[in-house]
Amino acid sequence: MNLNERLDIFSEYNKLQHTIDAVTFDFFDTLFVRPLRDPEDLFDGIGQKFKIENFRALRQNAQRLGFEKMHSENRKEILFDDIYTCFDLPVLTKQKVRDFEVELEEMLLHPNSEMIEFYQFCRKTKKVAVISDMYLPKDFFERLLARHQLEFDEIFVSCDLNATKRDDGEIFSLAARSLGVDPARILHIGDSLRSDVERAKEKLFNTFHYVELRDEPKTPAGFSESLAFSLYRTEKTTFADNFEEIGFKYGGPALSAFVGFLETEAKKDDIDHLLFVSRDGYILNEVSKDLFECHDIKTNYFKGSRTSFNMSAITLDNFDEFLPFLVSGCFGLSTHEVLERIDVECPSPKFLSDIGLGDDVPITQENLDKLLDFLVAYKWPIINRAAENRKALFNYLTSLGIKQGTKIGLVDVGWSGTTLEALSRALTELLDVELVGYFLCLVDTPERVERSKTLRMKSLLNSDKFAESKIRSIYQNRVIAELMFTAPHASVIGYSYSSSESEIGFVLDKGRSLTQVENRASPSLMRGMAKFYEKYRNLHLKLGLQIPPIDAIQPFIEYLSSATKEQLAQFEEVKNFDAWGSSKNFDLLATATLG
Repeated sequence: MNLNERLDIFSEYNKLQHTIDAVTFDFFDTLFVRPLRDPEDLFDGIGQKFKIENFRALRQNAQRLGFEKMHSENRKEILFDDIYTCFDLPVLTKQKVRDFEVELEEMLLHPNSEMIEFYQFCRKTKKVAVISDMYLPKDFFERLLARHQLEFDEIFVSCDLNATKRDDGEIFSLAARSLGVDPARILHIGDSLRSDVERAKEKLFNTFHYVELRDEPKTPAGFSESLAFSLYRTEKTTFADNFEEIGFKYGGPALSAFVGFLETEAKKDDIDHLLFVSRDGYILNEVSKDLFECHDIKTNYFKGSRTSFNMSAITLDNFDEFLPFLVSGCFGLSTHEVLERIDVECPSPKFLSDIGLGDDVPITQENLDKLLDFLVAYKWPIINRAAENRKALFNYLTSLGIKQGTKIGLVDVGWSGTTLEALSRALTELLDVELVGYFLCLVDTPERVERSKTLRMKSLLNSDKFAESKIRSIYQNRVIAELMFTAPHASVIGYSYSSSESEIGFVLDKGRSLTQVENRASPSLMRGMAKFYEKYRNLHLKLGLQIPPIDAIQPFIEYLSSATKEQLAQFEEVKNFDAWGSSKNFDLLATATLG
C-alpha cells in the first residue's frame, strides 16, 4: 500500500507493531532524498564543475562497462571502483571527479521529511536498519546517518555483501540473519515496487510501498534546472502556509534566475546604479545587495511607480498627452477616486455632484468624455501637483548619488515597460543619464514594441527565447507573478520635499475599497522565495557553478503557463492589492484577471 501521508504510515504501522521486531528502510528516495528530478541529473553538475562536455553520457557508459566487468567476474553487484576503472579520463582528473561525485552525493542527500519522523518513532521500540542496492560502500551511509543524528542497528549495502534486493532479494535474507529476527517479524519500507515490495515479500518480509508526493516531472534535466524543480523535496515540512510553499517552489526559482540575469546584464552594460523600483523590486533588492556591491554597482530600493513618475513628468505643454494615463483603469471608480489615486486635491463633493460626477456616479464608457472634459478644465491643480513631484523626485535622485551621466538600470517585473517609459519622461527635464530597463518578462504588446524603439529594454523572458504561446500564458497569469514580487507596503504615488529639512516624503496609496484587506499572500510568498534563493545559490557557490537563469526559471514558467483552476483558486482571498484600480464601489479581486 502507498504511504502518502503521515497518518497512513502510522495507522498502518499500528496494525502490525505487536507482530514485528524490526523495521528496515530503503535509503534512496525513501529515507533520504536528493533534490533532483532524476538521480543522474547529478552527473550534469559534475560535468559543469570539471568542464567535461557530455559528462552524463560518459558516466553512464562507464557504469554500463562496469556492469559488464561485474558479470565477467561472476559478481552480483557493481562497485564504485568498477565504474571509474572503466572511465576514460586522465588519472588525476579521474581521481578528482571520483571524489567529487561522492562529495556531491553527500552534499545533496537529505533526510526525507515525509519519512524521518516515522523512522525515529520506530527506533524507540524496534530494531532499525537500512537496506540499499548501491555501488557506494557502507561507510558512505554511516557518514550520512551520523551527520543527521540518525541511529541505526545495521546497514546492509549490496556492493559490500555481493547480494541485492532487485535480483533475487538475497540481501533481505542476509539482513534478517544478521539482525537475528525472523523475516516474518520484519517490516520493510521502500519506493521500488519490484525491489522493496515484491522481492521482500518473497523473503517473507512485511512490506509498505512508499510513494513520495512529488509535483515535478521525473524526466532527466540539466543539473540547475533539476535542482530548481526539486529542491522543495528537502523542505516539505518547513512551510508555514500554502503561499510560502508556492513562493519556494515557483517564486524562488524566478527570483534566483532574475538575480543571475541582472548580474550578467548589469556587468555587461557597465551599469553604475541599479534602482529596484517599488514594489516589484523589494525582494530583489533585499537578497542581492551584497552581490552587486562586489561588482561595484550601487543599489537602492527605489520608491516610486508608474504613477509617481508620470505625475513628475506632466507639464502644461504635455498635459493632453497624459490624459490616457489619468483615466486608465477608471471604469467603476468615482471622479473623486480618479484624483485621489494621483494625490491631487479634489473639488467639493457638491461641485462634482452639480456637474454630474458625484461620488455616487461611477465612471463608465458613457460618461468618460465628461470625465475627460473635467480633467482638462481642472488641469492646473494637476500640473501644480506634478511640479511638486518633479522637484521632490530630483532631490530624491541626487540624494541617492545619481548625477549627470550616471548609467542607471531600472529593475521591474514587467510587462510592457510602462514604468520605464514614465521614469524616462520624468528624467528628461531633470538629469541627463543613461537608462536601461531590466525586466523579468516582456510581452509583445503593440505598446511594448513601440517603446522598444526608443527605450533600452532587456528581459529574461520574452518571445525571442520562448514560444510566444508560453509568454502569453505567463502574461495571462501575471497577477501571481506580481504578488510574488510585491512588497508588503502600499504603492508610492507621489513625493513631497521639505527644503528646510532636506527630507523626501513618500505618498502612499492604500486603496479606496470599503473592504481594506491586508495582502497576506505577498509576505508568505517572499519568505518562501528568500528561503529557496539562499539554499539554491549557496549550493551553486559550494560547487563553484554559475546559476544559468534559463535553467533556474523553468519551474516558474511551467507553473504560470499551465496553472490550473485549482491552483488559481488559492489566490481567491487576495483583494485590492493593486490600489490603482480599487474603488469603494467594489473589491478588486486578484483572481478577476486570472485564467
